[in-house]
Amino acid sequence: MDARLLLHRSLGVAIVLLMCSPAAAQEAQPKPRTHHVSLQPGVFNNSAEGFEFGGLDLDAGRDTFYGAVSYRYSLNPSIDLALHAGHWIGQWTTATSHIVELASGFIGPGVRVNGRRRAAGRVVPYLQTNVYFVQEQLVLERAWSKRVTQNAFGVGLMGGLNVVLGERVSIPIEAIYLATTGNAGIDDLSGVGLSIGVDLSF
Repeated sequence: MDARLLLHRSLGVAIVLLMCSPAAAQEAQPKPRTHHVSLQPGVFNNSAEGFEFGGLDLDAGRDTFYGAVSYRYSLNPSIDLALHAGHWIGQWTTATSHIVELASGFIGPGVRVNGRRRAAGRVVPYLQTNVYFVQEQLVLERAWSKRVTQNAFGVGLMGGLNVVLGERVSIPIEAIYLATTGNAGIDDLSGVGLSIGVDLSF
């Protein structure tokens, strides 16, 4: 076969492949997922080291169990609308032999900003902020029992990394700062938490 004809045919095939490759790549690219549900267990540390109630020093600055569930709706790859609910609870005995159970539950809307994908597209950094309706509860026991519940408002700031395992599954590693204020005599229950969970997309 004439070398010039072979070259022309090769160029023609290359041009056809180049024209087809963007469409093929677009078809091969997975469809962006719009809905995301996360389950995140972890720990929470209350920042009120000098926690007091009714004149008693209850020593609340310690780690407690934390769990959260959230739903996100993706407006685009960078912005998600979020509904986040969390709960932390801890129990301990003070130096004065009081048994203390302290808990806080919160739920509210927010916005997440996703960063650029890192590590070959497997890691997505993000920041999220939420406003919360908060319910806080203190149970104090010794020879008697006292329970106090208060409603409050709060603001949460979260940051973390979403490690993508597949098209539908990822692992969020997240730190949260929660600031709350109440009005029933329970001390400041603000604090920081750390969680790792699973995120399902569909």
